Amino acid sequence: MSDVSISYTTQVSPETVTVTVTLGLAGTHVRLSVTDLSSFTVILTPQGDLEEKILSGIAWPVAQSLALLLPPLAHKLIAGRAFDVLAVPDVPPQHVGDKLVNPVLEQPTLTGRDGYLIFSATPKLVTS
Repeated sequence: MSDVSISYTTQVSPETVTVTVTLGLAGTHVRLSVTDLSSFTVILTPQGDLEEKILSGIAWPVAQSLALLLPPLAHKLIAGRAFDVLAVPDVPPQHVGDKLVNPVLEQPTLTGRDGYLIFSATPKLVTS
């Protein structure tokens, strides 16, 4: 007995799905937040040899139902999620003479300009 399978080609329409993200600071981490995911549809077309096309055609209503559920599911799973993508490095304390100097970055900010990400902070030296 041979294996029988169903097979589909999958297309996403439009071809480009846009994901909008923002970057910000969350404590000592740069956080990426997914704010939006553009609408898209999934199009399934039966493919394969004659037997696969027939079986895929029979199963097509179920497969199409799953394809209709995929865009809202993707939106629900991705939109609104946040990920810490980079830790702001700590500068280790240094001994200067008989003092321990601890560099601290105060008021860190994350901005953008001309397509570049800009991290800025006010350096402060704390001695002990």
